Amino acid sequence: MHGLIFHTLERFVVETYGHTVWEAITIEAKSPTSVFEPMLEYEPMLLDRLIDASSVTLGKARIAILEDVGTFLIADTERVRYLLRFSGETFRDFLLALDELPDRIRLAVPSLDLPPIGLVVRDDGTTEIFWDAMFSGGNHLLAGLIRGMADDYGALITIDAPRAGPLRVSIHGAVTCSATEHDMSKAVAS
Repeated sequence: MHGLIFHTLERFVVETYGHTVWEAITIEAKSPTSVFEPMLEYEPMLLDRLIDASSVTLGKARIAILEDVGTFLIADTERVRYLLRFSGETFRDFLLALDELPDRIRLAVPSLDLPPIGLVVRDDGTTEIFWDAMFSGGNHLLAGLIRGMADDYGALITIDAPRAGPLRVSIHGAVTCSATEHDMSKAVAS
C-alpha cells in the first residue's frame, strides 16, 4: 500500500496527540518502523494494525479516527485543500466532481492509484457516493474529507457513513459561497 497513506496517519497522530503517542501506537502495532516515507510501499495489513493500535491507544473507535484523519487532510494540508478546491466554486460543485478525484490525485501523485468513485444524486437532493475503499473503514476517511471540505465551503451537511455501502451526503440550505469569497472572509477574520 502507498506510503502516503501511512505517512498521513503518522502526521495526524503526531500533530494531534504527540510523538510519544505515535511511538506507543507503532509499538502496539508491532510496526517495523515509526517513520513512514510517503513514496514507499508498505504491507497493507500493517495499516490495519496501526489503525487498530491507534484505536486502543487513543480510546477512540476506529471509524472516528479515520474520519478525523480525513478532516485533518483538509484542515492541516493546504495543498490537498487547494487541489480539491479546483472542483468548483460551491460545495455542490465539489461533491459532483468527486468522481474526478482519483484522476486529480494521480496528477499530483502518479503512483497513488485510488479506486474509482461513483455518484448518484437522488430526487430528494441526497448524493450517494460509491467507493470501493482500499482498506477497511476507508468510507469513514472519505466521509471526514467530505466533512472537512463542507466546512471549508461553509456548507451545512449530514453524512451517513455505513460500514458497507454508499456514503449518503445531504446538503442543507443554499450553498453559494465561492472559493474566493470564502478565502477572503478567512483572511479578514485573521
